[in-house]
Amino acid sequence: MDTKGRVALPPDFRKALVGPQGERLLLTKFRARDRHSVDAWPEPTFHEFEAQVLQKSQGNPKMGKIRDVYLGAATCEVDGQGRILIPQPLRDFARLEKDVVFVGRGNMFRIWRQDVWEQVEREALEIFDDEATMNELGLT
Repeated sequence: MDTKGRVALPPDFRKALVGPQGERLLLTKFRARDRHSVDAWPEPTFHEFEAQVLQKSQGNPKMGKIRDVYLGAATCEVDGQGRILIPQPLRDFARLEKDVVFVGRGNMFRIWRQDVWEQVEREALEIFDDEATMNELGLT
């Protein structure tokens, strides 16, 4: 990421998630325990997800809290060089600095600070060592 908060999208992410129809992404906060990141959604996909959250949040205070924070996304354009500008409040939230990592999640991706991602990845890989969990998930 450069000093202005711009980061180049990996070409495969650009092709798969942004595509030729739209050059807009919606960025929002994500946190798993004490690990913060920025979620990036193609605009149409985010609106589909948003509709699901809005439906589930009716009468559910926990979903209402998620709605209030997560759906407050920032729109960003992908520039001609394939970069996005991550707004300062999101950079501050995820403590993003120079080295960031893009992690695909199917129809969206997550932007992590590199050292935070390394910790998340290390913990996730421990699941492969847990034979009972691997059997339970049907991955053996």
